[in-house]
Amino acid sequence: MSTIIFNIVIILCIIIAGGYILFVLGSLIFANRENKEEKKEVVDVDCEIKILEARQRVIYNRLLELEREELKKQEAVVEKTEEVEKKEEIIEEPNTEDVVLEEETLSVDEEQVEKAEEELIEEIESVDEGQSVEVEGAPVVENKKKIPSKRRSFALKLSSSTQSTKKYFSEVTNKLRQFGLTARIGKSKVMFRANKEVYAKMVFKGKRIVLCLPLDPNDPKYDIAVYKQIDYSNKKGFETLPFGIKLLNKKMMELVDGLIQEVIAKFNFEENPKFKPIDYVEKYPDIYTEFEKNGYGYLLKTEVLKEDVEKYDDRFAEKIILEQKLEDKQPKRLIKAEIRIEEFNNRYTDTTIPVNLERLKASDLIGKNVNYLIIKASSRIDKPFVVIANEFEPDAVKMICMVGGKAIKTTYSEVE
Repeated sequence: MSTIIFNIVIILCIIIAGGYILFVLGSLIFANRENKEEKKEVVDVDCEIKILEARQRVIYNRLLELEREELKKQEAVVEKTEEVEKKEEIIEEPNTEDVVLEEETLSVDEEQVEKAEEELIEEIESVDEGQSVEVEGAPVVENKKKIPSKRRSFALKLSSSTQSTKKYFSEVTNKLRQFGLTARIGKSKVMFRANKEVYAKMVFKGKRIVLCLPLDPNDPKYDIAVYKQIDYSNKKGFETLPFGIKLLNKKMMELVDGLIQEVIAKFNFEENPKFKPIDYVEKYPDIYTEFEKNGYGYLLKTEVLKEDVEKYDDRFAEKIILEQKLEDKQPKRLIKAEIRIEEFNNRYTDTTIPVNLERLKASDLIGKNVNYLIIKASSRIDKPFVVIANEFEPDAVKMICMVGGKAIKTTYSEVE
């Protein structure tokens, strides 16, 4: 009897074990089917994403091509403008009134002639970068926004030149004044007169001053290897002063002194007993801002509105913005904040302290954890702030600089 019961128990165990095995096998088969279906769905989604990315790349490449074509058109217009300006031999014009070096009486006719000459120069210089210029055989391309032209006066160039250049200018000017010539600084040159006749001129050629005298530059006695003279005989307004010589160094100044002595002897000039030398190094200190030195001083205003800057191309902002590289490494996480010019213009009165992250945080104009500052344009600005930020809107740069301030863009040395 016990043997029968034992056999029945064994049979039941075998049946239960077989059922469990079947259950496990069924579960595994069902799970494999589900995994295959999920993988299939994932593959389908990946395919759709790749198709969308491919379409986006096609659209993006097309947009890049259109943008490059537009930039090429704009560069072609600028190049044509620069070619026209070079052909016109433009004499630069300043943003200030003429400064008289010594009291001098001019006839009405001479003043009218000078005024007409300066008006002509101003008309030529009004052809700005970015303006549309009609060139024969080329299509007319309209560009509403322009880049302002540079206008750097003789006085501005002299003030921002080196101490040696100012010293040479002072020596030559006093030498000519000592023998009765009066000196008058105009918009682009200095003229030296005696009895209403011009006997010498000084102009800037690059960063150097050129003295023009009534001597023949082609005379064999003037070795070009020694004097390095410039022939101005074909230049308008210099027909009677064709000999140009640069005020370069002490050796050249000795040659200049000899040439001046020749002119004095040639025209029988007598020494002026009332002559008093002037130190032009002190008279023309370097007081101009970087914006003025670049030739944009005539754009400065006590109050700048947004509509004042919107007429200028954004490339103008790239020309006048200053850059400062930081020694600090860029944080891994950038916490950005935007602030409009009007917010700090209305808050602050002290323009000697730079407007930067620290000052804005202290005034609760931005959050304490901000590490990336963006400056946006607003309706107006009337204080010359020095603004230091990581990013500027182009119109914001124009507004800050045109009111006499500085826009300084900072960049990190590297990423942490």
